[in-house]
Amino acid sequence: LTVYKCKQKTFPYTYKALMEYCEQAKQQYGETYNENPALQKQIRDYYTHSNKVLREQFKDRQSMLYEGAKRVLTNYCSDEKLAEDWLQKAYTPSDNWDDSLFADVESQRKAKQIMRKLTSFSNEYNHLVDREKKEQKKKSDEKKRLIEILSKATIGKCYSNISSQLASEECPDKVMAVLRDIRFGKEDRNKFLPSRVELVFALTAVYTEVCINLVHNNKWSNYARLIEILNSDSSPLNEQQWQTEIAANNNIIVERKIITGNILGAYVHPAIAKLKPRFIMFSLKSDGDSEKQTQAGLLLPMDESKIREAIKSVSIPLSEGVKYATNTNTSYTIAGLSVTFSLLPYRKSDTK
Repeated sequence: LTVYKCKQKTFPYTYKALMEYCEQAKQQYGETYNENPALQKQIRDYYTHSNKVLREQFKDRQSMLYEGAKRVLTNYCSDEKLAEDWLQKAYTPSDNWDDSLFADVESQRKAKQIMRKLTSFSNEYNHLVDREKKEQKKKSDEKKRLIEILSKATIGKCYSNISSQLASEECPDKVMAVLRDIRFGKEDRNKFLPSRVELVFALTAVYTEVCINLVHNNKWSNYARLIEILNSDSSPLNEQQWQTEIAANNNIIVERKIITGNILGAYVHPAIAKLKPRFIMFSLKSDGDSEKQTQAGLLLPMDESKIREAIKSVSIPLSEGVKYATNTNTSYTIAGLSVTFSLLPYRKSDTK
C-alpha cells in the first residue's frame, strides 16, 4: 500500500466534437417533446398497448383461477350452476361477507370444504384485482415521469454545475454538463421502459459523459436526480467557457493510495473488498534517464478513515511486517497469538 502524488487528468469532449454529437442527436430525436407530435404519439401508443397487455394478463389469471375453483366446487356439490352462483357471490371480498350470503352451503355434505375453497378463491381473486390496480398506477406514474423529464430536456443545453448529482468522491466542487443525447430502447416492446430511457450528459470533469436512466424505486431514484439537474442553473455554452472549465479541473495533483504487487490477492481479501477498489493502470514519472514505467494497481477510496478501518484486520507475515512497524506510538498485533508489541525510543550511550 503506497501513497502516490497523482496528476488527475480528465478526458472530456472537445467543444467541436460535442457540438457535432449534439447536432446528430437532434436530427435523430427531433424537436423537443412539447413540439414533437410524432414522439407524443409514440409514447401514447406505447402505454396504450402496455395497459392492454397488462389487462389481458390479469384477465387470463382470473379466468384460470375461476375455472379451477369451479371444477373443485362442482366436484363437491355435483351442480355446476350452483358452483357458478357461489363464485359470483365470492367476488365480494371475504371480509365483507354476511351470514346469509352462503346460507345454502350449510345443506351441503362438504360444507366446510366448500367454504374454505370459496374463501381462498375470494382472497386470491381480490389480490389479483389489487395487483392489477397497482400495476396500472405504476404504468401511469412511469408515463407522467417520462413526459415530465422529456418536457424539460433540451439537447445541447448547458447546466452550470451538477457535481452534487454525480455521486463520485473524486468529483470537484464544480462540474459543467451539456445534455448531448436522449436515448430510447431499440425494441418497440421496451422502447420507453424507465431502464431504457437514458439522458446522456457530457461533462467537464470526472467522466467524459454520464448516462442517467429513469429508474425510480424506494431505494434509488434517477428521476429525482434528473429533475434536480434539469431544474438547475443553465447558461449559454461557448467554446471559451467549455475549455476554461476543463482546464480548471485538469492536471490537479492529488494524493491517492494504491495497492501494488499481488493485487489479485489483495482484491479478494474481505477487508479490502469492502472498500470496493478499482483496477487501474498508472504511469510513474521517469527520473530522467530511465523510461516511464507503467504499473497495475488497486485504487482505494479517498476517504482516509475507511482505509484505516479496513486495514486493521489485514495481516502479513511477521518477517515481512516488522519492517513496516515504524511508529513509536502505535500498538502492533501478532495475529494468532493475541500478542501486541510496541516500539520504544531510546538514546544510544556515548560510552558504548
